[in-house]
Amino acid sequence: MYKLKTINKKIQELHPTFELHKGRGYFYFSSTDEIVHGLDHTSVYVYKLNDLTLEQWIEEANKIKDKIRESN
Repeated sequence: MYKLKTINKKIQELHPTFELHKGRGYFYFSSTDEIVHGLDHTSVYVYKLNDLTLEQWIEEANKIKDKIRESN
């Protein structure tokens, strides 16, 4: 079982400004220097953190990074 801190550490190795947060019944990404709130896909609707594997969380972060690149 992974913890949020562990997943954020792995994601930040690839995307240093990204951070995963827990909402109520979902998780969402934010970034300290890139606009993510205007994107279609910044939330992941899973109830528990471990509903996805570490690799799947990284894939979700990569998808958001790709959307940021496309929007610039």
